[in-house]
Amino acid sequence: MTGEHNVILDDKFRLTLPAQLRKGLNEITIKIMKGNDGCLWLYTIQKWEERFGKVISELTDPFSAKDLRLQRKYISSTQEIEIDKSGRILIPETLRKYAGIDKDCIVSGMLEFCEIWDSKRHAEYIDESDEENKREFDNASEDFSQIIKRKKGII
Repeated sequence: MTGEHNVILDDKFRLTLPAQLRKGLNEITIKIMKGNDGCLWLYTIQKWEERFGKVISELTDPFSAKDLRLQRKYISSTQEIEIDKSGRILIPETLRKYAGIDKDCIVSGMLEFCEIWDSKRHAEYIDESDEENKREFDNASEDFSQIIKRKKGII
């Protein structure tokens, strides 16, 4: 699942998932949750269990303040929703408020999950004319390049 798609939330707070992303999700019931940077994440139930259900439950301790904070963001915010026959999902109110989603959205395919962004928030996040954003993207690209070179045995 890849690509950025402009989507409009309808009056009932439903969003029509782009067809190519719907194929990647390939289920009627999916998980929606708070993501990083003020967006929402969509996962198939299986991918969510692999990434969050299993990993977070095994590697966190509810008696640790840091771990509990992580659990609250990623586990307690997660809800199961259904993709209707028209390919729409209802964005729960608490998650709409978290992501600042009102009407215009960007739905991005991120290989094994999707992100849902408020269009303005997404534009601000992606804005490479902003020096801080550009520096962060450049640093992330350089870090990724180093990882690839290490895996290839170049460094």
